[in-house]
Amino acid sequence: MKLLWNLKEVATALGVSIRLVQHWSAIGRLPDCIRLGRSPRWRVSEIEQWVADGCPTCTDTQEDATQESADDDDSEADNV
Repeated sequence: MKLLWNLKEVATALGVSIRLVQHWSAIGRLPDCIRLGRSPRWRVSEIEQWVADGCPTCTDTQEDATQESADDDDSEADNV
């Protein structure tokens, strides 16, 4: 079982062009890649989870996590 996908494999799995995968990666739409030399690789599990989550932009997901953390901090402060 493969743990990492290359650019072509990600494009094939998503049914899009290689160029679109490159673009999505550059703007933060995909999960972060791992660089092996100059070659990007993506964790298969992260791509599969990203698809299962409805392909959200990863920057939005990170902002949501930051907001949830801030909300948790606010609720803890209210309890003091």
